Amino acid sequence: MQEASRRPHDSPARTAAGLEQRVVELRRQRPDWGARKIRHLLGKEGIELPTSTIHRIFLRHQLVRDWDRQPMALRRFERAEPNQLWQMDFQGAKGWDQTVGPLSVLDDHSRYALALENTGSTQARGVQAVLERVFRESGVPEEMLMDHGTPWFNTQGHMGWSQFTVWLMDQDVSLRFSGYQHPQTQGKVERFHRSLTAALLRRGRPEDSERQNWLNDFR
Repeated sequence: MQEASRRPHDSPARTAAGLEQRVVELRRQRPDWGARKIRHLLGKEGIELPTSTIHRIFLRHQLVRDWDRQPMALRRFERAEPNQLWQMDFQGAKGWDQTVGPLSVLDDHSRYALALENTGSTQARGVQAVLERVFRESGVPEEMLMDHGTPWFNTQGHMGWSQFTVWLMDQDVSLRFSGYQHPQTQGKVERFHRSLTAALLRRGRPEDSERQNWLNDFR
């Protein structure tokens, strides 16, 4: 006597082969994206699949690596409404072949990426131009959270203020600065940069002329 397979002879609810192949194609194009983001792309094509189904397709095709399996956070800390607090930071220069990586501006409540710009430097003029555009598009936040880097912090200025932060205060924006050597204060923008780094490693660094287009596509 030997136990027979309990696998059903027919699986009428299984995803059609064509849809499954499309999921695999999108995942391979964007290996740094998970099932929820791929589901959004499929929705634009008129394909409606549950996130759990998309993830199972990833598993069947061995498209989930061990270090991608991370437990969900037990508790989230975020502001109650959009535009209450924005986090702003430059990514590190590693991998970008520049003195500094792109500038990121993130809403604390929604984690919406308001800006992702290849400014090429930390000069206040370029950062201010980005924020002026974002203010017109998305409104002005009540507060902004930044680290102790340039151009928003000046060790020689009153309370660390720079000309740029004085300009921000003139827009009725309250300023908050993270703790020294404590990037966890800006955890959301740091996590965003981790995803950006993963995309850069897996997709490859774009040509200089295509760098901003690459960032726009990622955003």
